[in-house]
Amino acid sequence: FMGGLIKAATKALPAAFCAITKKC
Repeated sequence: FMGGLIKAATKALPAAFCAITKKC
């Protein structure tokens, strides 16, 4: 589940995901 959620997040909001997870 988390894997799919991460993929969706990185595709829809790459900048936000980068800032939240600190993984760029």
